[in-house]
Formats: sequence, structure tokens, C-alpha cells
Amino acid sequence: MAGGIARWFRSLVGGGSPGDDERWLPIDAPENGYYNYRLMRFRAEGDLVRYPDYVWSSAGYWAARGGLGVHLEEVAERHEGIVYSDILVLLNRDDLQRARDRLVTPWEDQLQELVDEQVQRMLDERGWRLAVPDRPIRVRVIGDGEPAMGGRPVGLGEGEFATAMLPHLYHGPTVASRPIAEVFVRIPRAVGGGGGFRSVGTFYDDQLAFTIGRHWLDNGQLEHLPESALYTLHRFPGRDAVNHRLNADLADAYRLLRTTSSQGESVLVQHEASASPVMEVMLVAAAPTRESTDDYDGAGGTLVPDELPAVEGMTMMPEPEPEPSLILSRRAVLLQRPHFRGVMRGYRLDIGLDGTVAPVLPEPASRFRVEEDQVFLEPLRRDVTLDGTPLRVGHRVRLAGNEHRIAFANVSLTWRGGDRPGDRRWPYLGEVTVPAEPVELPMGTTFRVGRDRRKCEIALPDRAVNENILWDPSIQGTGNIRTRAGEVPVESFTTDSIMVAGRHAEIDLRGSEPKVRALSGSCPVFVRRRSGAVLRLIAREGATGQPLLLGDDLLIGNSLFRVILPVQADQADSDAPGDAGTGGDPTPDPTQDPDTYSGEQSCSLSEAPAPVSAEQTPDLPPAPIDEQPPDPPPEDPLGPVYGEVPRALRRRGALPDRWLTPISLDETLTVIDR
Repeated sequence: MAGGIARWFRSLVGGGSPGDDERWLPIDAPENGYYNYRLMRFRAEGDLVRYPDYVWSSAGYWAARGGLGVHLEEVAERHEGIVYSDILVLLNRDDLQRARDRLVTPWEDQLQELVDEQVQRMLDERGWRLAVPDRPIRVRVIGDGEPAMGGRPVGLGEGEFATAMLPHLYHGPTVASRPIAEVFVRIPRAVGGGGGFRSVGTFYDDQLAFTIGRHWLDNGQLEHLPESALYTLHRFPGRDAVNHRLNADLADAYRLLRTTSSQGESVLVQHEASASPVMEVMLVAAAPTRESTDDYDGAGGTLVPDELPAVEGMTMMPEPEPEPSLILSRRAVLLQRPHFRGVMRGYRLDIGLDGTVAPVLPEPASRFRVEEDQVFLEPLRRDVTLDGTPLRVGHRVRLAGNEHRIAFANVSLTWRGGDRPGDRRWPYLGEVTVPAEPVELPMGTTFRVGRDRRKCEIALPDRAVNENILWDPSIQGTGNIRTRAGEVPVESFTTDSIMVAGRHAEIDLRGSEPKVRALSGSCPVFVRRRSGAVLRLIAREGATGQPLLLGDDLLIGNSLFRVILPVQADQADSDAPGDAGTGGDPTPDPTQDPDTYSGEQSCSLSEAPAPVSAEQTPDLPPAPIDEQPPDPPPEDPLGPVYGEVPRALRRRGALPDRWLTPISLDETLTVIDR
């Protein structure tokens, strides 16, 4: 049960790993990772306008091969052979215009025929299956930066293209599609909304998810909402129930409340801190009022909300998630001190045009340069600024101080110094924010973190790149380096592997509270509490792990993860006993060299010690998502927060089932503030 749900959660909130390849595009807000690393970017070696085959298979963008076929394989691998039917292809606008100017068979039709043939072949040969059986493969092509994207291009050059396969991507109903519910949303006037309900689309039975947010990829796109994919309706494959959830990266900042009135039930999304409403969602259960057609020509399917409701009937309340979960959101890249000081002077990290940070990128906008214990910023574009001050191209600036803002184009990154004076065992010089990448971990099992992708569910970057390392001239890129694991060739070293174990840490979600334990005896895990206290964890016999609290940061290798627990779980926000320094490691080990984890390489070149098995404990009970609101407050003399119910909601006709509540729409729906 947990394994299947875990895979589905990954499809809802997780994309590709930025450590795999720089083809994955971060296209969302820095601290909201829903759409980051979901689109893959490629470059065709030939003329893709003349030969659409290049979209399916090309030489790739920074890879031996690439294209839609590779993206499909990636999806199938992550979901154990399950692939989506709806595919989005983005083309450079000039290329798309050339394709549309052709007087022969339309280019989109040629691509659709090609993809149909290739996907069917892969389904037959590899035993893959469609997430929604019998839904036909449907390909939609749009130009980079067209109105359907809200005029926000991803920056495709000529010959480049991007592909997307998402659980909520839906290019419109077919003849066999049946509506489940019409989705109505109203936004308070206090945050810029109009106050009244409006239809943002229809949720169909051959659709896996429906998102509401401000991003152009959201099914219900509303510019007044503060975040992308803030609220999602979804169905688990093979089940009939409709579930709902908050964006994983925002689960600790918002909450869902059930609101009731004489008109029916709805869901209120409100800020956790201020309890102010953000939006209200009402689902009206389906009673078809118009014919679906296989030749659906709506502008973008549900990428652009359909103003005409497809259903009429009674309100419908989504069900909570079947089990609670913990979210690890990758938020920053950590810059370590140089290791092996006799031979290693430092290293470089490139900053990409999209805000990614990696050892080597094809067209970096700027670059970090670490020398000894100092960090420098080297701008490679004229528009790079540091704390608002323009920098000269190629002129290095030392990053001294606790925090700096690095900006260029539409990218803004934050550098935070991480040095701990007087702590000889602290390996980090600082951290730089990167586009968020959330991973959702359902309760009831364990998850491993590390570079070994075969044995770890959460994979850390492991790029075979070492030309960014600044070696001492005596090394000259050849020879061996002596480590505790023995003599190691210089060419085997990478900045992704130094002090990063194959199996580095384990997240244990089996007991009454989530815990983290180290799996390596030489590569530590650091837990940074909200209070600033730091715990250092090393694998030891009998170690039981440290509890994880809301807002903790996990520093594992070169990555910083934020721990997010949904507010409904009522996790304590105080530090656990032992926070005052080395939780899980209160007594220094006399056999442990203080410099072990600032200059030890063996953990990146050999297997970590086997973890100590934890005693099996009962699973956590599901945490309630919906709460019954208190009694309504006295009538506000200034009128309701929202406006009138739209006329489209005044029709009824569906028979209720276990989800439905009859409604009477004779008065305005009200919101109950907490």
C-alpha cells in the first residue's frame, strides 16, 4: 500500500533530479518546487521542422541521446512502467512558425502520428501501461512564450524544444470522458479577487489531477493566487475517490478547512499564520449538460480555464489523503571547505541562466570560486548584481558577510555564509538557494538518501565531472591521493562525491515520530534546528536516530533539505532534548579524528556501514486535513467577504451519492473566519 502511494505522491510533487542532467528546467518560484524539474529541454541535431522525428529522438542537449522518447523512459522508470497519455511539446517560436507555414500535412499531425506509433511500440515491447487505461495519446504543441504560457518563455533557441508529462496535464475530454465535477473558485476582495465564484474548469474521470494556482501550467489559473499549484484535486490510479491536497512545499504555510452553510460544503484555503482566507473551492458534482467530443478544440484544454460550466448539481467534498506524509524539499547547494589541502586548492561551481548550480554548465551566468576558506563570485554577464550593485564581467568579488543577494535577468539567489568559527569539524563555508525540489514521503516506511541510485529512494547529485577542481600544480591532473580507503586516482574525484556517501542517511517514518539516522561512519549528517542549534550524526552501533521537527534543515553531503510537516499533523516546534550541540553524538568518540569529516574520502568510494535496524513501531494514524469550523461570527456590517453565488450554480439535477450534499442556493455563501 505504502509503496504504491509513495510512487503516486512522487508523480504529484516530484520531477527529475537536477543532479541527473542539466536538461531539467526550473520554471517555478525559488521556494515552490511544484513545476521545477518537470520539463526536459533538448536540442535537435537536424531540422526538426522538416523531420519531426527529431522531437522523438535526437542527439540530445548535453547527452548522448535525448528527445521525447528519453523523457517517456524517465517517467516509466520512476513510476514502474506507468506513463501518461497527455504530452506537451514546446518549440522555439520561429521554428513553430516555420512548421505552421508548411502547405503539406500539418506538422502537429505528423508529430501526433509518430508519437502514437512509438508509444504503442514501447507499451507492447516493454510491458508499460497507461496511467489512465484507454485514454488515447494526445500531443499538444505550443510556441515558447505564447499566450498559453502567460507570455513567460523558458528560453528555447532555434532547434531546441522542451517536453512535459505531468499527472494533471489534460488536453481536453474525448467521447468516452465523463465529468466528475465542475470546479468553482472565489478569491477574497481583500487579496484582489472579484469576490464571486467562477468556474475554472471541469474535472473528468479520465483525468488524474487538477491544480489551482497562478502558474500557466495550472488547470485553474488565477493570477490573484500567491503560489503555483496551491491546491490540487486528484485521484489515485484505480480508485474512484477524489482526494485533495496542498502544494507539498507549502504544506506548513497553509491549511485546508471545511466550510458549511445551508447551500452545501466547500473547502477554504487559508494562511496558517494569519488565518486569513486565500480562496474557497466548491465542487459541484457532475450532471452532463453538453456533449464531449473527440475533436475538442478548446484553447489549451484545461491549461486555459473554460468559462462555461459543464455540470450542474450538488456540492461534493473531496476526501483527505489516506495517510500523512513528510516532505523533504531541496532548497540549497552547500559549498564545502576544500579537502586534501596538500593537493586541492579549491573548486568552481557554475550558476546557470535558470538559477541552477552545478560543477560545469554550458552557458553559465556567473560562477562561485572557492579558494582555501574564501568564496568568490565571478560574474560572466553584464547584468549580474550583488546586493543591487552591478558587477564587472570577469571581476571576482569575495563574499564576505552573512547574506548576499545575487541577481541577473529574472533570477535571484541568496548566499548565506555558513562558517562556524572555532568548530574544526564544521565542513561548510556557506549555502546558496536553488529552485526548490520537493519529495513527498508517506508515513509507515523508511527512505534512504545518498548517491547510490539503486539503493536510495532520494538520490543526491553524482555527476562524473571533475574539471572544476583546482588542483595544486604538483598534481597536474595525474597521480594518486592517499585516503583512509587507500590510494585513489585523481581522476576519480568529483565535487559531488567528496564527503557524500553512496548510502548517506535514512529517514525513518515507521514510528510515532519521524527520525533521521546517519548510515555512514565517516560522512556525517547535520540537523539544523530553527533555534540555530546544530546536531551532528554519525553511524554508530545502537543509534536510534534523531526526531525531525517542523522547519528543520538536513545538511547531507552538498545538499540542504527543508523538513516540511503539514500543519494538521500538529508537530512540535520546539527543539528536542540534546539540541545543544551534538544530538545523537553527545559524547565525543576518542577514536574519531576531529578532522575525519573535513578531509576523509573513503565514504565516497566504498560502501557505508550497514544501518542498525530500528524496532518496528505502529504506523502513525492519518492526520485530519479537514476541520469543522466554529459557529459563524455576527454578520459583518460591511457585507460578506465574497460576492454572490453565480447563476450557473443555481441549477440542480444530480442524484447524491456518498460524496454529495444537497444544496439550497437561496442566499449568499459565507466564509467562516477563524
